[in-house]
Amino acid sequence: MIAFEVEVNKRKKVIGLNDIGVLSFSLIKLPESTNSIVKMYLGGYDVQNDLHFKWLDEDLMDGDEVSIKIHEGKYEASSPISVKPGEDDQEKLKRQIKYYYVLEKELKSKNLI
Repeated sequence: MIAFEVEVNKRKKVIGLNDIGVLSFSLIKLPESTNSIVKMYLGGYDVQNDLHFKWLDEDLMDGDEVSIKIHEGKYEASSPISVKPGEDDQEKLKRQIKYYYVLEKELKSKNLI
């Protein structure tokens, strides 16, 4: 198992997921018009069970300190703040059709189709 040990302003959060899954950590710069400067997200995906996990979804402010340590092997992981099932076949088809029309419009605007 891989675990990310994330510390925000000395507050520790340990995240882990079996090797069948994906862990994702991102820092996202938001527009200046928002209250926060950076959005921090930490999530995962269990491929075998088609489950999406979220451990962190926080706003970071000026002066916040973030550290990440990577651990391999057995490690006590914290519970996620949310677990959601993946898309069912109908939802997936709707999303793909919507994306198809977006691409079609873009290609038509460039006279490619």
